[in-house]
Amino acid sequence: MSTNISLIRLTKLDSAYLDQVEPMFYDYYKSMEDKGLLIKILDDGGKLWRKSIENGLGKIHNVVIALAEEKVAGFIWGYIHLSPSYTGNILLGVWNGLYVLPEFRSHGISKLLYMDLEKWFIEKRIHSIEAQVLTGNQHSMKGMKKMGFQEELLQLRNLFKLNKGDDPI
Repeated sequence: MSTNISLIRLTKLDSAYLDQVEPMFYDYYKSMEDKGLLIKILDDGGKLWRKSIENGLGKIHNVVIALAEEKVAGFIWGYIHLSPSYTGNILLGVWNGLYVLPEFRSHGISKLLYMDLEKWFIEKRIHSIEAQVLTGNQHSMKGMKKMGFQEELLQLRNLFKLNKGDDPI
């Protein structure tokens, strides 16, 4: 790729970049519906996501962007949480989203983003990183296994309906 890529860890002061990431988050989440995601994103889901993480950026949330000149080419999002008390309240890293614009794919940006997120987690002294992958996303599953992730659990969902013919709750 001839474009120079730089990585930036966002803070709540980076509103111009967050303005670009917000619709990308929506597109990322919406794209998972084709891979089997059962809970759909709301129309204003990108805005709601941003509001939920903005104040925690750099503390418990980390959004790293790949910048090509002044355009956000992709992002990765992770956060820190505690394991249950019966497992020792261990600090865990959660890798919860990665998206690269189509025109920037296949240039190693995903790997660069992940490496920076992993470095941040190590700086925060977390025990391990967990991630969820849709069963219909074999490409991601294969890539994550190459990065050292191991299969641990399979999540299942039973959607309820209020009345016959209703959409799931």
